[in-house]
Amino acid sequence: MESKLILLDTGVLITYFRATDKQNTWFWQLAGQYDLAIASVSEYEFRVGFKNQHDAFL
Repeated sequence: MESKLILLDTGVLITYFRATDKQNTWFWQLAGQYDLAIASVSEYEFRVGFKNQHDAFL
């Protein structure tokens, strides 16, 4: 079975990191089922918004 790739928007990442219950986020649900990717523009937006505190995640 081939894996499916999901391109995430910055909003999905922001929602995940702001959530107190991370297991109820779209990101958490998608991560268990698909390969995930973000566009370079989304990575830039994420890095600008969250500074260095989530570098290990990326």
